Amino acid sequence: MRTISVSGFCVVAGYAMINLYPLGANDKGIFTLGSKLFIISSVVVAVHIAVSALFELDEVKPVITKIKALILKPVHID
Repeated sequence: MRTISVSGFCVVAGYAMINLYPLGANDKGIFTLGSKLFIISSVVVAVHIAVSALFELDEVKPVITKIKALILKPVHID
């Protein structure tokens, strides 16, 4: 049931992003079409990760661990 709820939130986020950044027939080229697709998919993936973490689903725990490791990685200046 929690997985279905996460999917529902992702569908709502995708629908909202498609309304904000509609894909049109005149969208051609890597920058125009690619940027819209990147923004839409990034928001949907972020919502999926955030809602999965809120519902404590096991499949998102390795992703969050990897993101924390990348963010908290020490910076070495030589």
